[in-house]
Amino acid sequence: MPYVTPDTLEDSYDVVIVGSGAGGGQAAYALTMEGVKVLVIEAGRAFDVQREVAMFQLPSQAPLRGERTPDKQYGFHDCSIQSGWTIPGEPYTQARPEPERQFRWW
Repeated sequence: MPYVTPDTLEDSYDVVIVGSGAGGGQAAYALTMEGVKVLVIEAGRAFDVQREVAMFQLPSQAPLRGERTPDKQYGFHDCSIQSGWTIPGEPYTQARPEPERQFRWW
């Protein structure tokens, strides 16, 4: 995927998508396949999928047989950079203090 630099930034795009996760990535793919000029803005760091994602390894190949760790709350095969329900420094806030009125950002 090409990165947009100040030199390659265009004056306008048909669609701007915030986040390249499952929803944003699929939306960007579908729209660009139809010829729409799309800009995807991502806050997360770039990572090397071949080197950093372990999802194609067997549990027997994984440290601790794939069990969770403090930084991989869903286990070794979790392919997120920081995972879990609460991420240190997470920027999200709750609109309401009552637990039953809060929205969980996952």
